[in-house]
Amino acid sequence: MSEKRKGDDSSSANKKKMTYLESYLNLGFMEGTDKTRPECVICREKLANDCMKPCKMKRHQQTMHPETVGPYLADIFSLYNETNKRLQGVESNIIQCKEALDAFVRKLEYRVGKMERGELQQFPLLLKQSRNNPETVPVSVRREFIRHMNALQKEMKSRLLT
Repeated sequence: MSEKRKGDDSSSANKKKMTYLESYLNLGFMEGTDKTRPECVICREKLANDCMKPCKMKRHQQTMHPETVGPYLADIFSLYNETNKRLQGVESNIIQCKEALDAFVRKLEYRVGKMERGELQQFPLLLKQSRNNPETVPVSVRREFIRHMNALQKEMKSRLLT
């Protein structure tokens, strides 16, 4: 009497898998290594596939990383994501990976210098947000950018380049 009918299975097997979109990078999420789950670029937490919705990603950023809420960090995330994709290539060898990581760290150093001087050409989304007027970007935002890039640079050097 309580038999399950065929086709009445409402388990997760019938749920449609969400796919990663490049626009999620603006929310601080890159494509996870398993391609089905978004990964936070700040804390590296992998969210469930059903969290691959902008509202859920925004909520993660607002609750877990309130200091970074804003589209301006997408400039850094895109640089990080670009490097991450290069490292995932099947044909990459350890020397190519090391070169990609070294280049990433050098780009971060370069961009920190540019940000310290108030030159925002390397940060197109931040520049767009400031309506192409770098002087309108608050010092606190610049400091946050620099802090984030320095932390990322330190992390890369300590974990991967030693």
